[in-house]
Amino acid sequence: MREKRPAWLTAIILLLLVAAAGITVAYVSALKPTSTTAFIILAVWLTVPYAIMAAVLILFRRRLASLHWLAVVLPVCASGLLLLTDAIVWHPDPQGAIAVLMTPMFQGVVLAVSAAVVALWWSKKRNHRG
Repeated sequence: MREKRPAWLTAIILLLLVAAAGITVAYVSALKPTSTTAFIILAVWLTVPYAIMAAVLILFRRRLASLHWLAVVLPVCASGLLLLTDAIVWHPDPQGAIAVLMTPMFQGVVLAVSAAVVALWWSKKRNHRG
C-alpha cells in the first residue's frame, strides 16, 4: 500500500530549497564579485545542489516519500548554509574562497550520505509493514 503524501509537505520542501538558494545568492552578492559574469558563475555553481534536489523532487514526486526527502534536504541545506556563513561572515579570510568554491562538493557528499541513510530507513520501514 502506498503512503499518502501531503502536497503541502512537497511545497514546504520546495520553499526550503528556494530559500536556501536565495540566501546563497545573497552571500555571493556579499562577496562582491569583480564582474557580472563572475557573479553569475559563482551563483550558479553554489545553487546547483538545490536545483538538483528540487528537480529530483519534481520529477520523482510520485515515488519519493516527502518526509523522507525532507530528511535528505535539511542536512544538505543546513551544511551548505553553515559552511558559507562560516567562510563569509564568521571567519572571513582569503582562504575562505576555497571553502566557498568547495561548498557544492561538500554538499554532494552530505547528499550521498543522507540519501543512503534515508534509503536504509525507508527500506526498513517498508519491510516492517509486511
